[in-house]
Amino acid sequence: MKNLKQIFMVLFFACTMVASATAQRRTIAIPEVVDRNECISSAAKSMLRTALANAVASHPGFAAYDRVDIDTILDEHMFQQSGLVSEETMKELGKMTGAQLILISEVEIIGQNILVTGKIIDIETGQILSMKDQIMYNHVMGYKQGCKTLAENLLKPIR
Repeated sequence: MKNLKQIFMVLFFACTMVASATAQRRTIAIPEVVDRNECISSAAKSMLRTALANAVASHPGFAAYDRVDIDTILDEHMFQQSGLVSEETMKELGKMTGAQLILISEVEIIGQNILVTGKIIDIETGQILSMKDQIMYNHVMGYKQGCKTLAENLLKPIR
């Protein structure tokens, strides 16, 4: 009986620790990459978005909602056409996904490379919490490494 009580206490504390760690995770919605000049293909934008979501999700304390989650919730066309997400849209996205933050990214071609500007915005207040630029090689491995660096730099001040 004593062993059973000890096992129960260990399980209780383990569950409490997991619940605490989960509660401290900040969720970030990552909508379509904004490409105002239509300088890269849809496939490249999709790869960038996936690389950003993977980079954000790999950071302790953060979770990412990517294309599949968001596209079932909101009409992606609004993101592509405006290049901006209205405060009302951000709040709706937050309510429907549970996301607290949104990472807006915009791409431009610079010679053989691309420049990706990332901006993390608090969904509730509309305040920009972090904004960084990252030049990347314009290929899949360049996207992966560049998005990893961009995510690190964007998330540092938000911890």
